[in-house]
Amino acid sequence: MQTSDLYHHFLAQLQPLLNAQQSCFSVALSGGVDSVVLLHLMKQAQQQHSELKIEAVYVNHGLSKYADEWQGFCQSLCEEFNVAFKAVLVEIHQRSRTSLEAQAREARYQALDENCMLGSVILLGQHLNDQLETFLLRLKRGSGLQGLASMPQTRLLASGRVCFRPLINISREQIEQ
Repeated sequence: MQTSDLYHHFLAQLQPLLNAQQSCFSVALSGGVDSVVLLHLMKQAQQQHSELKIEAVYVNHGLSKYADEWQGFCQSLCEEFNVAFKAVLVEIHQRSRTSLEAQAREARYQALDENCMLGSVILLGQHLNDQLETFLLRLKRGSGLQGLASMPQTRLLASGRVCFRPLINISREQIEQ
């Protein structure tokens, strides 16, 4: 997929939000290729739609020895793009009978919900490969039909805030190109 094709696909996914007068977006920026490309696409959209307000939020779980380096990379990238940046440090208190991954995901959504711009839609960089991985993990765990449906493109947090996955139908390989 050409860069321009990816951008046009991204813009088509975003268009219903833009048509609804949504102008504030918070990119969940992890430093991985998917969220970095998402930030690039959002910055490109802002050049076309000057009314768009963009910020990036990095959630630092401290679970990886590289977490601070990734945070620094994200901050530098945002400075280069002239995009507002926030880093949020969260603590994971391991609970029994719940995976560390599930606890980190829960803490990440809560941190994004509490620290993103008021009224913004949170953009997540999950893609088709993430969707397939989720499906296979849930199949292995014996999920029912609802669980096997995997990730929806739009997710509502408990607060009512919208999370949106504009790249959910794009493969990682296409994103890397």
